[in-house]
Amino acid sequence: DIISSNRDNTDNETLKILSDMDNLEKSILQIQSMLDRVSKYVKEVVNGEREGNNVIGRYLLDTMSFIPNINATDFEKMFNKHLQDLLVVVYLANLTRSQLAIAEKLQNIV
Repeated sequence: DIISSNRDNTDNETLKILSDMDNLEKSILQIQSMLDRVSKYVKEVVNGEREGNNVIGRYLLDTMSFIPNINATDFEKMFNKHLQDLLVVVYLANLTRSQLAIAEKLQNIV
């Protein structure tokens, strides 16, 4: 009974991780869409197809100044390392939970 309920918890946490991954993907797609809109706006202003707005230009300049200059390869390495660390922590937490359930079951037998 304890072990089966532990399996249910593990399955729920696996689903939670997957949903976190789905949320991350959704967020990345939203950011990519926003960047595409901003890029289109800037290109239109530069090409003279649209009149520029000083407030928007200043806001974009301030926003861009906060972004660190990291190349794509380094960013991907950092992201993957963080994701692997997160998955190891989840795995260890599940392993500890399983060991505690087994120890409790053994203690009830003795």
